[in-house]
Amino acid sequence: MGNIQLLAEAVGRPCVSHSTVELGWFSFTQRPTNDEIISFVDGGLHLLSSDNAFYPEICLESHSAEPANHSTADWDYDRTLRGADFIDRLAINALFDAPCAELPVAAGRYDVRIRCRGRDHTRAEILFEEVPTDEPHEDPLEHWLIQLWPSEEQTTTA
Repeated sequence: MGNIQLLAEAVGRPCVSHSTVELGWFSFTQRPTNDEIISFVDGGLHLLSSDNAFYPEICLESHSAEPANHSTADWDYDRTLRGADFIDRLAINALFDAPCAELPVAAGRYDVRIRCRGRDHTRAEILFEEVPTDEPHEDPLEHWLIQLWPSEEQTTTA
């Protein structure tokens, strides 16, 4: 196998609303179940934050093949989902708001790795003397990494 290339990346700091950030637009042929950190909705999924008043950092990465699965010890949450169908992009949306970051993605089926750390942080309203309401605090409390690469499980036509 050749070198795995990072094709594109985007970073966003969406405002958490109702402890939720939305990723879109894609669908799964089979939705994984029994997960308390991510939930599946039409057109994408919700990342469930442990807080309700801050701006997590979310990094999106598109790779030419599955990237190395470095130590999971750095992450509180680590899950790989197989067979997500994308049309043209992956976007980070605050609920009820426009996308704060987008990653161009060629149409096709991809595998998606979702990682998070910092969900056990002290709630923002306790940690900060004044919680920012209209812009991110300079040090994000929660970090998400979303990696995607072309799936070996490609769609087939009859």
